[in-house]
Amino acid sequence: VDWVLAAHPDVMCALADEVSMLVGNNRSNASVHRTVKWADEQIEMLHEHRKRNAGRDVPRFLAVVTGGSSVHSRVQCAQMLAEPQRAANIDGYVLGGYSGGESPQERAQMVRRVLSKLPSDKLRVMWGVNTPIDVLRSVELGVDLFDAAYPTMLTETGLAFVADVDDLDNNGDNESKSAEQQPCTLNLRDKSFERDERPLLEGCTCFACRNHTRAYIHHLLNTHELLHNILLQIHNLHHYERFFATIRRSIEAGKFDSAKRVLMQRLRQ
Repeated sequence: VDWVLAAHPDVMCALADEVSMLVGNNRSNASVHRTVKWADEQIEMLHEHRKRNAGRDVPRFLAVVTGGSSVHSRVQCAQMLAEPQRAANIDGYVLGGYSGGESPQERAQMVRRVLSKLPSDKLRVMWGVNTPIDVLRSVELGVDLFDAAYPTMLTETGLAFVADVDDLDNNGDNESKSAEQQPCTLNLRDKSFERDERPLLEGCTCFACRNHTRAYIHHLLNTHELLHNILLQIHNLHHYERFFATIRRSIEAGKFDSAKRVLMQRLRQ
């Protein structure tokens, strides 16, 4: 913890005894008590740090809710971390250990139960849920923040994220037609892009789309040039941020439910 504090972070995540979805109830219960114990110790260390620095340079503290595949263990962990004395020293909660083989329905049940036990005014972060469809489902449940491995996963396999994440007011025949024509990803290794002079995504303002073509990135991929990773990553991160910007706008406008329906249809292409 001292090493983390020496880096002067804005946000600090608690150490946790993360377990896989495959462990038994005894191991899940042990992970809960160990994680809560460590959270208490780290809260105490932050208090000491605050005293030494006169309240300055103290990072926001996120506690981790663990418990494996056991709904009971996860709920117990959430309840313990949400106790008023602890919650007063916690700025947000991380829901860790997902994407370990559970179905979307099982995950939704666990997340819904856990979030119901956490303070509604605290940040809710989720690890291991990266795909746009999973993000939409989790936002609907009440999650605020995600990690962003999805763009990198696409880049590493030569894919460009090109789903239509804008203009959500389209509906009816126009919406269906648009969804049919716009895939979610492009496989730039495909020979069909060999002479394609279009950008990765028409209208995209990222550096890669403003300066390079599908054909050029296809060439870089198939000749194993390292530049293909850089250009694809620039585009995938930029367009994924546009996806999140659309989610934020829809929430602010009170239209998330309708936006989710449109986006889910487009993302399944």
